[in-house]
Amino acid sequence: MALLTWQQLHGVNELVQGAVEATTNAVADVDRDIFRRPYAVLKRIPITADSADTIEQVHETISAGVYDGIRAINRLAGRTATRVLDRMEEFENRG
Repeated sequence: MALLTWQQLHGVNELVQGAVEATTNAVADVDRDIFRRPYAVLKRIPITADSADTIEQVHETISAGVYDGIRAINRLAGRTATRVLDRMEEFENRG
């Protein structure tokens, strides 16, 4: 079995980053659609409307923060992998 080239390894890194980003975006969209439904019902009831709106905003803020954190870690991991691959390639080329 042939080893992957450095260019292919960089491509795998980009592919993984893209897959994590796309998956995170899709899950965030579905999550948002799901959690908005009970709040929409509660906002139609006068006695729970104000509280439901406030709690929904808190929920959305926390949820967005979690998904933004996943995206940030993904970008950091991708940059780190790129640097590691670059250093390994440089080391191999020196030898």
